[in-house]
Amino acid sequence: MLYGTQHAVRAMKPFGRGSIVNVSSAAIDEPYAGIGVYAFTKAAVAMLTMTTALEVGEHGIRVNAIAPGATLTPFTTWRLHRPDGTLDQEAYDQFVETSKDQSPLRALGEPVDQALLIHYLVSDAARFATGNIFRVNGGQTMAW
Repeated sequence: MLYGTQHAVRAMKPFGRGSIVNVSSAAIDEPYAGIGVYAFTKAAVAMLTMTTALEVGEHGIRVNAIAPGATLTPFTTWRLHRPDGTLDQEAYDQFVETSKDQSPLRALGEPVDQALLIHYLVSDAARFATGNIFRVNGGQTMAW
């Protein structure tokens, strides 16, 4: 993440503009047992994003991050498979229901939800957005 950000900044500086979108995680907002290393590295992504935004704003470069919540991808569902590789349908259904219950929208994210936010952030519609961590998680990490 650090090297990618550094290279992007070097490529964008001569043009006096650009947009970088890093990917953090909802794990930066709530602790979950068993994912400590993942959570602290994603928290580092959030801080890298904000610090870089401060450092490169004068060059017209915007830097933001998204912090997705539960989303149906192979990354989130790999643990829902049995040792033989087949899907444990009961575990999958429980994951879906639990994730929906954590969202005020009663929905589970899909990859397109993150893609649409990234599309917005790299567009001129977000020309005044920098240094932000956008939670695209259906409200899963809100205290309510």
